[in-house]
Amino acid sequence: MTRARVLAGFVTTINATNDLSVGIVTASSANFSGNVTIAGELTYEDVTNIDSIGIITARSDLSVGGDATFTGAAQFNGCIKDAGGSLGTSGYVLKSDGADIDWVDPTTVNGLQGIQGIQGIQGIQGIQGIQGTTGTQGIQGITGAQGAQGAQGTQGIQGIQGIQGIQGITGTQGILGTQGTTGATGSASLTNVSDNRIMTAVSGTTLNAEANLTFNGTALALTGKAYSNISSQGNKSASWAPNLGSYNNFSFTMTGNHTLNNPSSPTEGQSGAIFIAQDGTGGRTLAFGSYWSFADGTAPTIAAGASAKTALFYVVRTTTDIVVTSVLNYS
Repeated sequence: MTRARVLAGFVTTINATNDLSVGIVTASSANFSGNVTIAGELTYEDVTNIDSIGIITARSDLSVGGDATFTGAAQFNGCIKDAGGSLGTSGYVLKSDGADIDWVDPTTVNGLQGIQGIQGIQGIQGIQGIQGTTGTQGIQGITGAQGAQGAQGTQGIQGIQGIQGIQGITGTQGILGTQGTTGATGSASLTNVSDNRIMTAVSGTTLNAEANLTFNGTALALTGKAYSNISSQGNKSASWAPNLGSYNNFSFTMTGNHTLNNPSSPTEGQSGAIFIAQDGTGGRTLAFGSYWSFADGTAPTIAAGASAKTALFYVVRTTTDIVVTSVLNYS
């Protein structure tokens, strides 16, 4: 390295390719193509502008005699003093009075209310979108298979046989026939001819004509055993067989469990009714002989309440088969 003392006024230009060590350099301008290292203090006098590409760092204080303009962001890592050199108090804010900036208590500052902004113009309503095209109709579904035919319903229960109709009005008396031949003592006979079909009162208990009639002082029996009155049988507690050769209709009260045995002397086509009542206790049961037939082969359970009533209506189909229907708990 070449050492030299450079005096301003004698040298106009210094060009050095190696290190240059001098004392005081006074020059109107200097151009450095590389880095410049200054171990001491660099003092600027009468500097109008500082143009720095990087960051300007002030080790102590930065004193600006005039205005300071920041075009970008300003970062302060230390404290900011106001015009009087005060750092302020925690929670204070900076206030400008047009000449200086001072730290003040924000509760004592009455700021001016800002002017209310002008309400913005309402936006234009958007145009309604065009309706979409109607979609094509879907293909018709396949017709479902016809369901299987439902099972045939069970046969209804056989209806109750109607009550025997009221006996017809007695016809007008026919023309008096010629008197028949006198019969044996104790009986009267009527000849079975076309002119002898009207019976008249005779002595005795038997009248003989086209049909045999028997009068026992209480009931008049016609061949076929047609009776109109009801034979009351009183109380029954065990078993009993009605005599259909004497009556068609019967009634009795059950004082115990009872069996209605097969009747005696039934005639095909004969019909009638049996009226049964429970006693004041009730709960009595009724069983049937083999001649009595019922719907579905099941005998009815008679009304069981105290004094409850049950009616059995029958028709003799054959002398060993009597068809029965029932009416329970009638009143």
